[in-house]
Amino acid sequence: MLKRSGLKPGWPDIQLLKDGVYHGIEIKTERGIVSQSQREMHKKIKKNGGKVAICRSLNDVENVLYDWTLIRK
Repeated sequence: MLKRSGLKPGWPDIQLLKDGVYHGIEIKTERGIVSQSQREMHKKIKKNGGKVAICRSLNDVENVLYDWTLIRK
C-alpha cells in the first residue's frame, strides 16, 4: 500500500528531524534482517549528513535517542 502512494522502499520506520538533521530508526525483531533496500537507503542518509540506527528493543530506541541528544535520561 505504501509503495502505491509513492513511498520508496528502505526508509526507516521512525523518522525525526531536529535542527535540520534527519534521524531515522529502523525497528527490527531480535532476528530481523535489514533488507538490501534498507542498507542502501541508510547509506544514502548517512552520506548526506543524517543519522540512522537499527533498534531491536525499546531500550535500544531509548539509548539511541539519548545518544543523539533527542531525549534526556
